[in-house]
Amino acid sequence: MGVVAPLSALTSAGLPLLVGVVVRGERPGSTTLGGVGVALLAIALATAGTCRDRAAISGLLLGIGSGAGFGLFFVALHATPSDSGLWSLLAAKIASVAVFGSLALARGTLGSALRTHSGLIALSGALDMVSNILFLLAAREGALSISAVLVSLYPVVVVVLARFVLREQLTALQAASVALALTASALLSGN
Repeated sequence: MGVVAPLSALTSAGLPLLVGVVVRGERPGSTTLGGVGVALLAIALATAGTCRDRAAISGLLLGIGSGAGFGLFFVALHATPSDSGLWSLLAAKIASVAVFGSLALARGTLGSALRTHSGLIALSGALDMVSNILFLLAAREGALSISAVLVSLYPVVVVVLARFVLREQLTALQAASVALALTASALLSGN
């Protein structure tokens, strides 16, 4: 996780950032660019040093692949017309339930998963939908590049939750990451 999470976060931030700047012509100012740089550093530091062994190439590829999936999802959501409301999110949720429900049915794991984890599945789905709605609103109000970088600060939130909920100790790098994330948020909040 120490390698996969930051790779995923960096990729999911970097792809929309590139699309926003290169394709859409967004031109962030120097304060914004500084905030983006600080945010990317915070993402990398959030889970740095937690991996004791060299990561397998498959883990690296999966981290980059998941980040690309998140990044493309952010770009696609931003591309939806602003008058479409939340229909794009409903379509995305229906498609994901259809695809992954079919896979679970094919593997024969859907029934047992629903019986044993239905509450957790419902909570995860609700939190996922709320976060997607908030991202969609942020991306429609501001720049895709900035919204995607802010969303990709999630490893910092995971580190903070682990500290307070699971009573895990923060490493010096993780504490620096939290401070950098707060700095990045302040720099980016005016944009």
